[in-house]
Amino acid sequence: MASDDKIILTADEAISLLPDGEHVHNYINNVVNMFIGCDYTRDEAEKHIRAATACEIGGENCKRMKHALVVWSSADSLSFFATDPEKVEAMERAKEAA
Repeated sequence: MASDDKIILTADEAISLLPDGEHVHNYINNVVNMFIGCDYTRDEAEKHIRAATACEIGGENCKRMKHALVVWSSADSLSFFATDPEKVEAMERAKEAA
């Protein structure tokens, strides 16, 4: 898979990448070049992901920060959810094989 190929996810696939626990960290970017960190309860995170217009696995910087799940609320509002690196790698392999 080329480095510029997006890996688009269903809501269930996206949710499967979240780390274990009752809270999930998130960086929200709804203002140009400004990130705001916050914690979602797991239920809130799942609702946010299911309501999204699109979900994808982010690039190397997102993965390095362990926030590889990119969730688009609209064309100009996105957030980066914390992810389990092993789950992200497994999803990438599965998508590549498909």
